[in-house]
Amino acid sequence: MSKSSFKEKVAQATDQSNDQKLDREALFASCSQLALSNSILDEFECELRRCGVVGSVDYFQTLLLAMITRLSTTPVSIVIKGSATAGKSFTLDTVLRYTPKDAYEFYSGMSEKAIIYSKRSLRNKMLCIGEYAGLQSDKGNQWVRQLLTEGRIRYSVTGEDNGEGRDAPDIIKEGPTGLIVTTTAMQLYHEDETRVISLHIEDSAAQTAAVLRAQALKAQGIAGAKPNTAPWIALHEWIAAGSTDVEAPFFVDLAAGVDPTKGRMRRDFPKVLELVKAHALLHQANRQTNETGAVIATLADYEAVYALLATPLAEGHTDKLEPGVNDIVAAVSVLSSQPEHQAGVPQTAIVAYLAEVGAVAQVDKSTVSRRVQRALAQGYLAAPSAKPGSGQKLQIGHPRGTVRQVLPHPDTLRRTTQG
Repeated sequence: MSKSSFKEKVAQATDQSNDQKLDREALFASCSQLALSNSILDEFECELRRCGVVGSVDYFQTLLLAMITRLSTTPVSIVIKGSATAGKSFTLDTVLRYTPKDAYEFYSGMSEKAIIYSKRSLRNKMLCIGEYAGLQSDKGNQWVRQLLTEGRIRYSVTGEDNGEGRDAPDIIKEGPTGLIVTTTAMQLYHEDETRVISLHIEDSAAQTAAVLRAQALKAQGIAGAKPNTAPWIALHEWIAAGSTDVEAPFFVDLAAGVDPTKGRMRRDFPKVLELVKAHALLHQANRQTNETGAVIATLADYEAVYALLATPLAEGHTDKLEPGVNDIVAAVSVLSSQPEHQAGVPQTAIVAYLAEVGAVAQVDKSTVSRRVQRALAQGYLAAPSAKPGSGQKLQIGHPRGTVRQVLPHPDTLRRTTQG
């Protein structure tokens, strides 16, 4: 290579680097108010409330962080669980509205080999599927599972006979790729369940009442402002245009504080780490960087993720019941001591009991039914086989025992790191 051509290449690379720097500065100008906020998750809640979202926004905030993890080598996958009317699709659609369109691919469903033959790139993207059943088959799930775990799919197909035998070219689908999917099922196939974080959308009567009120206000034109998505999309693009490396000095202390008796944490713990790093990237304008340019995460990043994930992870390890499900288990415990329920407690008795004691405001049959299914799935209730037509009779399953989180409390971690 001549000296002149080498200089030209250096100049070209420098110009390209300067252009990228200018582009990122322009993106920052479009999202600086957000980027400089001490709590972007709180800003997201304010935006959602302004647009008429009611109830818990934890699900929306968790999905926002998950979308940032698409930029890592191991994106975090999420399954949104709930009844048919709980608002699963609304939650996913809302978060995607605040996300660049080139950050995800959305499908209502797909045939088993569609992910292989699709021309669309899935590299550093989220694969969003409207319903888990839309994956069609166990084989389709297998390809998605391979993409999530190995970061790529290599599929060999039989080609034309060239006279020396049939060629077998490979189709390569590169990741890394994350998955976000909704489902009405309580549990996914066991090999899929451990690869995702489960978010259970609240479907109580109180939440339904809040949704109905919001719908009424929106119909009157006095609620539900138009979403202001532009700065959020610019924020995503600004993060993607820079370094996505994160250093977290407290990760070893965090690992030491995790409950080691839960084998599933081998898969869940990396998801926690990736979400902590995503929170740090989201707040990088307020974080220091090391000598290589990596963002340095703080305990505030872990504290935010802990607030979102402590309960879902504990439930995933069957160590903690959410309050509504806990009420169901408590009701079965009380009612099963009564003579008429020695053989088991019917759901109608639970509905009547909860209404009488006021444990759950405006409790209804569908809410009780769903929470019963949750308790059965976690093993806190059991339903012995009954005679046909006699109805399901519930009994206490394994003891609830002492509630024990699988992640260390932020205060505990703070004392450890400071000590």
